[in-house]
Amino acid sequence: MLKKCETGEKCNDIHIFATNAEVDKYNFERLHECCPEAISINAKDYVKNSKTGRMERKVGFHTKVFNSSLSKCVSLGIGARVMLKKNIDVADGLVNGAFGTVVYITESQSNDDDFPSAIHVEFDDPNVGKIQRSKNRQRFSQNSTVIEVQEDQVTNDGGIRRQFPLRLAWACTVHKVQGLTVDRAVVSLKKIFTAGQAYVALSRVRSLSGLIIEDFKESAIFCNDKIELAMKDMPKLSMEKDSFTESLETWLNADDKAQEPQIPEFDYEDTTTMRTLQLI
Repeated sequence: MLKKCETGEKCNDIHIFATNAEVDKYNFERLHECCPEAISINAKDYVKNSKTGRMERKVGFHTKVFNSSLSKCVSLGIGARVMLKKNIDVADGLVNGAFGTVVYITESQSNDDDFPSAIHVEFDDPNVGKIQRSKNRQRFSQNSTVIEVQEDQVTNDGGIRRQFPLRLAWACTVHKVQGLTVDRAVVSLKKIFTAGQAYVALSRVRSLSGLIIEDFKESAIFCNDKIELAMKDMPKLSMEKDSFTESLETWLNADDKAQEPQIPEFDYEDTTTMRTLQLI
């Protein structure tokens, strides 16, 4: 059944791969195809001057970064498919995993700075960024939401990184699309490497008609052996009533009967009874 989904059809729908390397390769191929004027935005990393206590721009980047989703470099362009990497405003739907398309890039007001002022994104879900748009109408697109640079503390000694919380999203890893549901997707099974990974990828699509598979192989679809063993060891659910349940039901039934109205039984053959009924 799944083999029939390996049609070889080329489409612009989201591509799902097992590894980051596959995702990066596909995204950069699409970026160069669709965005001839693409730009690369290098993060601005800062360290604290031990003498003055002030934050100063670091030459290069922090060697190790902790507790941050902000990338060292973000490549994008107008028309690029992107995804938010960080929760900005949960109430407004601006959360990690929101997909959209770049519609405009506001350049820096400073002549000596190639760092953009803002990225304008039109999200797939029109409700994402709706609150922000109601406050800041954009002349570039009434449906676009302004994404500004974000700042995180990324080192134990107070180092800072400033970067846009975006990444290219023509393709994503299986891990990144967990919880996502789409009408159409292209799923590559070429480098599936762990149990259940293929299932997660394939089940992102609502129906088989919207599923395109690349590099199909049955060996990629497997579960963890320990799951089957664990299920065998699980006690079976008994549908038989235990003594407590039977006693409870008996008590409830008896109580129900006690509350039913008592209707006197008449002997309709008894003429005395019939005369009484006629008088009533």
